[in-house]
Amino acid sequence: MTSAEAADLVDQLAPLIRAVARHWGRRWPWLEDDFASDAATALWRALVAGRFHPELGGTPKTFARVVVGRACANRLRTERARNPAAFRRVPQVLDPDGRAADPAELLADPGPPVEDLVELGEELARVPALLATLSPARRRIVAARFVEGTAAAEIAAAEGVTETRVNQQIRRSLEVMRAAVG
Repeated sequence: MTSAEAADLVDQLAPLIRAVARHWGRRWPWLEDDFASDAATALWRALVAGRFHPELGGTPKTFARVVVGRACANRLRTERARNPAAFRRVPQVLDPDGRAADPAELLADPGPPVEDLVELGEELARVPALLATLSPARRRIVAARFVEGTAAAEIAAAEGVTETRVNQQIRRSLEVMRAAVG
């Protein structure tokens, strides 16, 4: 595909690009324009490079969704590496019932017995060994989901798979780790 043809197709798909950028921008509004710009550029480059093959039955829109999603995920990954502080969540103080709590009240509470904390520490110490039983791809997915708190849809875009596949991998990974525990 020529550069001009690719540019025309990117222009035709601009509403899709903006919609995906808005979707990603809901969570990271300061990056919405960057998402759109990177997505349009990535789509144009992919088209010019000849990575779209309509003879295989795909539509430009389907191809664009994949490329645009990956471009947004790549931008997010780059921004997180550049400025991790911007992506830290501010923890909210919650009481055991999940309601907002007064921090002073929580400090007055002695908390769980020491024995419970020791047991929890022993269980947490086993996690790295359990993660080692997983393939690198599954480790990435599990870490993204449970350590970083990334949504399955975002993981899917970053990994280039469907959200269903991510959820399957998470479920299977947990099954493997549970089986290893015994």
